[in-house]
Parts: sequence; C-alpha cells; structure tokens
Amino acid sequence: MYSYGVDDPLLYVDPDGQDAVAVNFTKEVPLGGHEGIISVHSDGSATYARFGPQHSDRPFDSGKVDSGPLVTKIQFDNNGLPTTESYQALAKEVAGKEGQDPNTVRMNYFKTSQADTAALDAWIKQIQQASNQGKGPNYNVNGTNCAAFCIAGLIQSHAIENKNISLIPNKLFDLLSLRANENYPQKEKVTTRICHYDADGNVVCG
Repeated sequence: MYSYGVDDPLLYVDPDGQDAVAVNFTKEVPLGGHEGIISVHSDGSATYARFGPQHSDRPFDSGKVDSGPLVTKIQFDNNGLPTTESYQALAKEVAGKEGQDPNTVRMNYFKTSQADTAALDAWIKQIQQASNQGKGPNYNVNGTNCAAFCIAGLIQSHAIENKNISLIPNKLFDLLSLRANENYPQKEKVTTRICHYDADGNVVCG
C-alpha cells in the first residue's frame, strides 16, 4: 500500500537488507498500542526510531520522526540472537523513552547480516533528515501512523513483504510473530501434565 512507502516511494527507495527489531508498546495508545523500530549492529550497538504526530493528542497532524543510538549494548547467545538480559535492557530503555512500563514492551526480532543493518540505518537516517526539514510524511492515525512507519522500515530492509500486516500496533505484533526469528517475551513452556488413574489403579499421564 502507498502509505507503507511513507507516501513517497520514489524518495524512500528499497535498499538491500532486512535487519530490524519491531518494538510494540501495548499500553501506550488505548485500544491499539504503539510501534517503533530498532536497528541492531553486529557489535551490539543499536539505534531506535519512532514516528508520531507533532502534537501527541492529535490523530491527524504533521508527522515527526525521532531516532538515535541506544545506550544498551546487546549481548548475543550462540544462536546469534540477543540474550534474555539484553532483551530486558532494551525493553527498559525504549520504555523509558516512551514513558511506558517495560513489562508492556514486546519485540519481534529479525536476524540478518551486517550489510542489512547498514541498509536499515541508511533508511532511518534518510527519513529522519526529511522529517527535520519538514518534508516527512504527515501523521494519520488510520493510515500513515507508527505501525506504517515500522512496516515501511521492515519492508525497506526486506525483513517482511507487504502482505498479511496490520496498521494496529498490537495486532501487528501478533502477525509479525509468525515471521520473526524470535519474539520477546518468549512464551513460557508448558510443563504441567494431566494424570489420571486407569481401570487397574495405575497412574497414567498425558
């Protein structure tokens, strides 16, 4: 859709790459949540970017992009994915930027190459510069919103294709969860078993 190109598909070209972390703030906006995006680098450094209205209480307004490096230095497990402690540190830091409870932060992580990360960084820098010059997209809560911004970044970096997505941030998280390499927080494994006695008095567990 046109809005996924941030209303200017000629300016916001599709570079080669796919590295991204979609960040979902479940409670920031009532009945929908909020969405941001993180670019993670091979050395553990990361950049956070978000899009919203110039005035937080307006559903239709001039848009504003905010981006910058994060203090959190991400550590990786042997599988190349962030450690639980790193996810927790990321959640705490971005929650602080958004004025939210870290326990309401969820993430979809897409694992890619260093070149992919550079491509995403270039897109974030480009749209940030456009926003600084007053040439960025206008904000529309039902169209070019925070979810569309995150989706645009994921598409620009080839993390996802433009299908089976949603402009409602909380619903977007669920859809991206099916495609991400990993999701935070991870679902707890079920360790409970149901047991019963058979006709001979033996305990049988399923």
